[in-house]
Amino acid sequence: MAGVDVARTAMAGIGVIGRRPVAVLAWAGVLLLLGVLPAAGLMSALLGGLAELVRMDASGVEPSPEALVPVIWAAFAMQPVLLLTSLAVRAILTAAVFRAVLEPGDSRWFYLRLGARELWLALMIVVFGVLSFVVMIPMSAVLVPLLMILSIGTDGNLLAVVPVMLAAVLIALAMLGWLFVRFSMALPMTFAEQRFRLFESWAMTQGQTWRLIGVGLMLIGIVLALELGLLALLVAASLAFLGQGGLDEAAASAFFAQDASIWMAELAPWAVGMALVGALLGAVVTTILAAPWAEAYRQLSGLRPDA
Repeated sequence: MAGVDVARTAMAGIGVIGRRPVAVLAWAGVLLLLGVLPAAGLMSALLGGLAELVRMDASGVEPSPEALVPVIWAAFAMQPVLLLTSLAVRAILTAAVFRAVLEPGDSRWFYLRLGARELWLALMIVVFGVLSFVVMIPMSAVLVPLLMILSIGTDGNLLAVVPVMLAAVLIALAMLGWLFVRFSMALPMTFAEQRFRLFESWAMTQGQTWRLIGVGLMLIGIVLALELGLLALLVAASLAFLGQGGLDEAAASAFFAQDASIWMAELAPWAVGMALVGALLGAVVTTILAAPWAEAYRQLSGLRPDA
């Protein structure tokens, strides 16, 4: 079995973005429609209810229990809807990225489909979530009592517990990372073979663990560099805004004291802009993180890109 080319594999997502920028834009559109807009709609209902409570409190009226019902209902209603839309968009976009790597010639509809492969990937994503939860239970069962004992033994001196806490967290993360690497071929294998594949990944990654860990570390570095670049832009924009006399607290308080429909309408263009940027960034990050594992599967299986 061929080995994994660490650098080539880690850069696979950036390669897809460079070769198929229009497809990435289409993926951003799907993320906007299925991921961002449902969350924005539910969030607007929640913010509207919260704004009404703030307005009542500012006017000296004690919010009644009945006034809390819309807010509580909006918060509960968000959860199942967001879970379903998140699962759908993750499966569809992951399949599109895998298709762009493994079957680049099949580019109709920007590699987007909704079929058996997407359903298999959705099932595998759920299984990964359940397995992560199952693995975290015994880890928590060990770490939490250990930290409690250490805290009691040090008379509540948190500084004495911090090194042990950090070491325990790093060990737990290392174990989770190792398990993820061993099962990392499950998603691309399930996509390629169009049937459930989980433990088969264990055999495929045998002898490739350190190379795949290297891929994962490079991906962390790429994403961190991207986040630091965005953070620098945000800081620069904030400093420029403050330098021009922005952030008048009195004006801000007066603005949000208005009826919620007024300030929400005025903020809508900004919200739309943020949603567009967020969807594009989400599509880019998804491509960067998903493509390498399809590329690793292609190398390990000997699959030709046009197969």
